[in-house]
Amino acid sequence: MKERRLNARSEVLLGAAVVAAEVPRSLASGLVPLIVGALIDDRGFSGESASLLASTELLAGAISALLSAGWIGRVSRVRVAGVGLALALSAQLLSIIEMPWPALAALRIVLGAGAGMAAAAGVAAAASSRNPERLFAATGLAAALAAAILVIPIGHSVERFGADGVFGACFLIALVLAPFIRHLPTPPPTTRAGQLLPARREGILLMVSLFAFAIGQTAIWAFTERIGKELGMSVSGVSGVLAATGLAGIVGAGAAALLGTRWGRTFPLSLAIIISVVSVLGLTEGRTEAIYISANAGWAFGYAFAIPYFLGACAAIDIAGRWTAAGLGASAVGGALGPAVAGMLVETGDYTALTGLMILTGFTALITSGLVVWKLDRTGA
Repeated sequence: MKERRLNARSEVLLGAAVVAAEVPRSLASGLVPLIVGALIDDRGFSGESASLLASTELLAGAISALLSAGWIGRVSRVRVAGVGLALALSAQLLSIIEMPWPALAALRIVLGAGAGMAAAAGVAAAASSRNPERLFAATGLAAALAAAILVIPIGHSVERFGADGVFGACFLIALVLAPFIRHLPTPPPTTRAGQLLPARREGILLMVSLFAFAIGQTAIWAFTERIGKELGMSVSGVSGVLAATGLAGIVGAGAAALLGTRWGRTFPLSLAIIISVVSVLGLTEGRTEAIYISANAGWAFGYAFAIPYFLGACAAIDIAGRWTAAGLGASAVGGALGPAVAGMLVETGDYTALTGLMILTGFTALITSGLVVWKLDRTGA
């Protein structure tokens, strides 16, 4: 009984540590619409320049996470996360200073690299938990709850302080949570973590799936704020919709946490991908506030429901967390390219150009992930 309570407490502390390690990356991707909008309105950047800046930061994080995957099982995760958070916090604070685009881009690259290191350490640690899917879902639930609570005050901060408001808010949130990273556990024994990556075919398929899923989702997500404004909504109104979107994400993550692998991985993951893609198509094709609100809610639910199963499948093929870190990196690469792709496609102001991209990436994610999770379900892994 005592051991069970101790294990439960350790799982809670591990979840808090994973959230703390992931928060700079999560804020960078989750607040892309507000960051892009603030850079356009406050700093005077074009839509293409602002979205390229966001993509540059996310791409730096993706490369950092991918490079970390090879050695993350052999070093102190607390040390890796600590160095990453220090870089991210320093760059975030300096971003408040108004500067030319190249200088700001250099700072955001440093931020992204640090955020990628910290996030890789966090998800690698989560892979060795007793129930990775539920832990990933629980941390996603915590992140979604925080987003729902914080997005409205951050939106007001952007209205009052412009880009400084969003950068300052991100700095303070990450700083408050940073001490929790000390609860990241040590890697598995070196003899196991030092082996070559297992299940390479399955790992590569999952990386392709995560990449495709992320690029399709973030391509439209980067311009959610713009779409809302074109429908006649204010920044505060769009922030309100994003808050409701966060609530939908809470429901999605909560559903994944409750369900776990009770029904396997194939059915819930496939359903989540379909819901998410259909909802994103609603954003590109819908032209009413009702569709805009519904599409955002559906997107958030599907995305938050899918991610724990993606990462849980990565953990199932390598308990040391190397495929999980690599999967995070692949997802981050797609997330980094998404805003840039969107910026090029909507330069003329026509969002329907994204429809084909949504269908292609959704179909790719569905097929490549299905090949792996179906095998895991069949073997009971």
